[in-house]
Amino acid sequence: MNALTQLISAYGQYQQQMITTNGDVVCGLDIEQGIEPQPYEEATLRRLSRLYQALYEQYSDTIYWQFYLHLEGYQCSPQYREHTRSQLVSSRRAQFLNDKGLCLTKLFHCYEIKRPHQLALNVLRLRKLVKGITHWRDIKNLKPLFSLDDSLYLNNELLKEQLEQAEDMLHVLSDKLDAYRFEVQPMSTTDLWRLYHFLVNFDKSVFLQPTFNQAPPAHWHELLGQGDLEAVEIEGLGTALKHHGAVPVYIKVLSITGSGESHVRSAAWLRGKIPLLQRGNYVVVTRYEPYSRLQKSLFVKNKKNEVAQQTLKVSDILLGDVKNADTQLREDAVYNEDAKRAMQDLNRIQGDRIFGHYHATVLVFDEDIMALRKTVKGFNQALNTAEFNFIWESAGIQKAYAACLPGSKESKYRNLQYNAAQASALSLNYKAHTGLPQWQTTNVSEESLVILESADGTPFHFSPFVGDKCLLLCTGPIRSGKSFLRMLLAMHMLKFGTLYSAIDIDEGAIPLARFYGDDAAMINVGGDGFGFNPFRLIADPVVRDTLYSHLVTQVRLMLLNNKTIREEERLLRPEELEDLIHCIGHVMNLGVEGRLSGVFEMLMNTTKQRLTAFLPGGHYGDLYGVKDDAIGQLKKRISVFNLKQYKDNDELLPILMNEMFYRVYMQYENEHLRTIPKYTDIDEAHHLLSIQAARDALLKCVRTSGKYFGGFGLWTQGPREYMSIPDWHVVRGAATAYVFMPDSEGDASLYQQAFDLSVDECALIKKMKPKKQALIVQREVGISKVVNINADPAQYVIGTSRPQEAPLRNKLFKRYQHNPDLAIEETIKQLRQQGCRL
Repeated sequence: MNALTQLISAYGQYQQQMITTNGDVVCGLDIEQGIEPQPYEEATLRRLSRLYQALYEQYSDTIYWQFYLHLEGYQCSPQYREHTRSQLVSSRRAQFLNDKGLCLTKLFHCYEIKRPHQLALNVLRLRKLVKGITHWRDIKNLKPLFSLDDSLYLNNELLKEQLEQAEDMLHVLSDKLDAYRFEVQPMSTTDLWRLYHFLVNFDKSVFLQPTFNQAPPAHWHELLGQGDLEAVEIEGLGTALKHHGAVPVYIKVLSITGSGESHVRSAAWLRGKIPLLQRGNYVVVTRYEPYSRLQKSLFVKNKKNEVAQQTLKVSDILLGDVKNADTQLREDAVYNEDAKRAMQDLNRIQGDRIFGHYHATVLVFDEDIMALRKTVKGFNQALNTAEFNFIWESAGIQKAYAACLPGSKESKYRNLQYNAAQASALSLNYKAHTGLPQWQTTNVSEESLVILESADGTPFHFSPFVGDKCLLLCTGPIRSGKSFLRMLLAMHMLKFGTLYSAIDIDEGAIPLARFYGDDAAMINVGGDGFGFNPFRLIADPVVRDTLYSHLVTQVRLMLLNNKTIREEERLLRPEELEDLIHCIGHVMNLGVEGRLSGVFEMLMNTTKQRLTAFLPGGHYGDLYGVKDDAIGQLKKRISVFNLKQYKDNDELLPILMNEMFYRVYMQYENEHLRTIPKYTDIDEAHHLLSIQAARDALLKCVRTSGKYFGGFGLWTQGPREYMSIPDWHVVRGAATAYVFMPDSEGDASLYQQAFDLSVDECALIKKMKPKKQALIVQREVGISKVVNINADPAQYVIGTSRPQEAPLRNKLFKRYQHNPDLAIEETIKQLRQQGCRL
């Protein structure tokens, strides 16, 4: 058993940086957002591999450390909501995720600026001596060079240079990483103290809790080690370290001994099953220490001597015909392929600008041995699929662990010799995006809409609101999980006090409306006596100002979708438009007694004859011929319109959708509702967006949502539907979020053309798990990532549209129509009895 203090080289802080007992200076960057750890195409992997190469070459006298921390046990705690149902939804989601298990990931890039060797001290002495001789004012500075205190004096001078280099490095490296859309923050001494404290004690609360004690000024090596380390044998796991702290922690140590069969693979940590997406508690540590010119020359010379000795003949030694290594290798390379390859490799190393020691270790730890065993098994599989060579340490386990601590004296343990390009391919630049925990507009500062789960268990805070805009575009084929996701988002949208509307082609949001009970209005469009009379709403100033244009649009749609007339007759001629406007004005003077059918009866014959289906007695005569309006004013928090009866009626569906949209749009225009958030989901949205007036109104709301405080969610089955929309590029440009469901049969070229997606994003759409994952893209905030789609049992019941589950839920909702919670509880019970895993 060894005391931890013997392994720790951290001494204390000085001028916002950490100082080691070896005289090195350590600074660092907290990478809050890096490259999303998910599958990429080969060309992208090669590009990502070069990211750190230039940085390694810029500061060759620095040791580069990278720490990727994956910690289980993160707890989410949403904001409390006064509305009972919204609070219930938020608390259920939080409990579901916390019980399922979330994790926290951290990525730190630290830089250890080495203390100069004795040669550097002597050079500094000489430089100051010459300066003192040539400048009489500096003669007084010569005395310390030859006094008993000269070492301290020179060390302080060199320390200042190290600190200046640290400050310069942080500034330059931050700028370079910013160019790759990284989000970075310089690490304070408390951040460095926290990281070192974790590496020594494996106490997850150091990062899982929001605050941590300030860093002490000195003697870190004495204060950090709160226990002892002991190598122990665990059945089925082999050798592990046991940390004897307040709670014992077991640590397995894995050392990387190579990557790839013949060459280092680009972006190696993103290969195969992606090691960085494994569940469990672990730390991945990499270190790269470039050689100095002298070190590189000595390395090449020693290697040449080793190779030359292998081909040296006994007869050459006896005859005294021993050549130098270079000559020997050149001669052997003519007929010996092994010697030829060795010569080429050593010449390449000699020509590399940067060459040095690379070291990588995975520290898997846990208080629970069974959990530790599971994580170890996961890494065995992931690293094998990623073509890493590795070994679980046994006899040298303490040395391997000590080599993971900055300033360590074990820096030579299991090093690999790599150039800057190879080390860059193995660098850790990957961290899952955590989304937008907060969003803010002129009127509101709020938490994210919903917490989703990343592939490795990290929380992703999703919000379609970005600044003052909100337009979500979702695409996914039938049975891809699109409706389920939509209900998940809609359930949480109401926590903001939102006025929520849904225009559905099928059942859609009706289960959501049933859950919210008296807060919701369900409008099933169709049936005997069902019709619209917007003139009944004419007392509303917004209706008075917009009814002219709305009714003109409706008449245009009636003509445009009339398949019984010639194509040229489907447009209003100028004189017919003028007559229509005149007739509308005349009927508006009747106030609430007016009807659109009355307008039709006043029209000139050429127009009236083409609208016979909508005249009294016509096939759709009741649609706009009723006295009372079937919708009225939308006074509830939730308004759900169900157009299922007309989903296959291409003639009528656009007219009905536009009527629904007009009623919803009135809420956006109502100045008394300007401070209340508004959101509308539109199913099969391409039908509505093909209508210019609706498209213009929607874009107006999105672009000026600081005024309207409203957003929209547009849902459809594929890119082709969106591309059929006139001015589609304008709609696409206003989007704040794209959501793509799995589409294994999708045409990648169509996705690229419609949404300007990358090859990698198109590949992800094809590879995702149906009904279980979605790709979220938010260009404005640098998000492009796959998330898991899951829900608590109650949310699942509301969101499911499976043919064997939805009818059962609907039956129980009707049976317990005054007690939706009981209906959900009973549905969960019966689904579990049928074998559904909830």
